Amino acid sequence: MGSVQNKKSSLSAGHQATEKPRLPGLAPLARLMRPVRLHLAACAILSAVAAGAGLVPYITVAELARAVLPPNSPASVASIAWAWVGIGAAGAALRLVLVFVSSRIGHYADAEMLHHIRSRLIRHLGQLPLGWFRARGSGAVKKAMTDDLEEMHQLIAHALGETIGASIAIIAGLVYLASVDWRMTVVTAAVLASMLVCYRIAMRSMTHHILRLIAAEEKISAASVEYADGIGVVKTFGTRGKVLDRFADAVLEYKLAMRE
Repeated sequence: MGSVQNKKSSLSAGHQATEKPRLPGLAPLARLMRPVRLHLAACAILSAVAAGAGLVPYITVAELARAVLPPNSPASVASIAWAWVGIGAAGAALRLVLVFVSSRIGHYADAEMLHHIRSRLIRHLGQLPLGWFRARGSGAVKKAMTDDLEEMHQLIAHALGETIGASIAIIAGLVYLASVDWRMTVVTAAVLASMLVCYRIAMRSMTHHILRLIAAEEKISAASVEYADGIGVVKTFGTRGKVLDRFADAVLEYKLAMRE
C-alpha cells in the first residue's frame, strides 16, 4: 500500500510539475471591476458609437467618388457632394467628442478602482501578522501596492474602450464593404483571419514569458527594497557586495526574460 501511495504521489507531483502555467481567467477580473462596472459599460458604449462615427468620413470619400462619376449630371453633383461633406464632418466631430468623453469616463473609473483596491489592500495588510511580512519581504508589498496597480491603468482606462472600438470598426467596415462588393469583402476577411492566426501562433508562449517577467520584477523589487532598508547595516558590516549581487542577479533574470 505504501509503495502504491508513493507512486500516486509521485505521479501527481510529476503532473503538477509538467502542467503549464496559466494566467487567471476573466471571472476574478469581473469581480474586481464590479465597483466601476457602470462606468466601464458607458465607456464601452461610447467607444462603440465613436468607432462607427469614425468610419463615416471614409464612407464619405467613397460616396463622393461615386457621386462625381458619370452618369450623374454636374448640377446634381454639387448638392450631393456638399451633403456628403456635411455628413463626413459631422461624423468626424461626433467621433472626437465621444472619444473624449469615453476617455474621461475610463480614467475616472481607473482612479476610482485604484483607490478602492488600495483601500482594501491596506485594510487586509493591517490584519496580517508580522511573520507574513518577514516571509514575503517588503518588495512584494511594494510591487503589489504600486507597480501592479499602476500597470492596471492601461487595462481599466484604455483596454476595454479600445478593444470594443476596434471590433466595431472592423465589423462595420466589413458590413459596408459587403454592400459595395462581396468579393472584396471575402478577400479582406481572409486577410484579417490569416493575421489573427499568425498572431495566435506568435503569442502561443506569451503566458510563460509573462509569468517569468512577473517573477523577475518581484525579485528586483525585493532586492532594491532590501538594499534601501538595510543601507545602514551594509555600511556598518561591509556586506554591500552580497546585496548588490542579489540585485544584479534579479536584473539579469529580468533581462533574460525580456530577450526571450
